[in-house]
Amino acid sequence: MRRLLSYLALAASVVLLASCALFQSSGIELLYRETFSNTTDNDWPDLDTETQRKWFSGGKYQFEVDENIHSASTCSAAGEFGDLQLDVDAEHISGTNNKSVTGLIFRFVDWENYYEFLVSPAGTFKLRKQVDDTWEDIVGWTDHESITQGVGTNHLTVLAQGTSITCFVNGEEVLDVSDSSFSSGRIGVCALSYTGNIMMRVAFDDIEVHSVE
Repeated sequence: MRRLLSYLALAASVVLLASCALFQSSGIELLYRETFSNTTDNDWPDLDTETQRKWFSGGKYQFEVDENIHSASTCSAAGEFGDLQLDVDAEHISGTNNKSVTGLIFRFVDWENYYEFLVSPAGTFKLRKQVDDTWEDIVGWTDHESITQGVGTNHLTVLAQGTSITCFVNGEEVLDVSDSSFSSGRIGVCALSYTGNIMMRVAFDDIEVHSVE
């Protein structure tokens, strides 16, 4: 009986190791990562104006945004990506829930052409694109139970492969669509404060880009 149990345990270990080996050889690579832990030397822009502020503090990329302002940053040093998995931790610190937005920018061509995946602490998400300086909703504001509401952090993920765009919040898929407007471009983050939302504050951390198969 003991020999049988030992054999089963060994067999289970072999299967587990084989599974790990398969996962490790899947070909998915880390292409870019920024933890924002270095406050004086990174490739993301800082800014201080009357209506918005961007700075690095506490190992995060902090945004303070006045009402009716769309504040966005991209990173040219990260390079351009076509197919990718893009992740970030987006924290809502203060501001009115249904007037505050954080988001990911991907396939950024220029400031008139790119995608945005947006999440609100009111528990809603949205996917939109700007084409030739005109905004168009791909998926309008939609409720989803996976979104952390109020003060807290949401982990945002965009998986873009060819014309397929799949978005996740806290590991849960919230949308899967097809759009062929842009095939590659830079990455970024954004914050949007609607009218009546005075000095919204959010923060971003651990932005990563992985390859996809």
